[in-house]
Amino acid sequence: MKIRKSLSFLMLLGVIGLFFSLPMRAEDDVLYSYGRVVSVSADQIVVAEYDYDADAEVNITYLIDPSVELTGVEKPDDLKADDEIEFDFVSMAKGSRIISISREE
Repeated sequence: MKIRKSLSFLMLLGVIGLFFSLPMRAEDDVLYSYGRVVSVSADQIVVAEYDYDADAEVNITYLIDPSVELTGVEKPDDLKADDEIEFDFVSMAKGSRIISISREE
């Protein structure tokens, strides 16, 4: 009987741990970066970012999520070369996808 209670308690702890860890894991997958717009279209953007490991500026291409959250701009096409932006993105097998963009004014 004691073993059964112990197992039930451990299962309960496991379920509670799983419940609280799932949302945190999803948030952990969201990454932040910033840089200067090199070029932009409706579905992708090239951003010049500083690579601290290489000690140089590099151009990185990101996909733009269709439901991207925008601040300081109405649509991605309104961004222009040399605009300074901050953005959140998720890294995926098919490339990184921007989920929010904020243009600095």
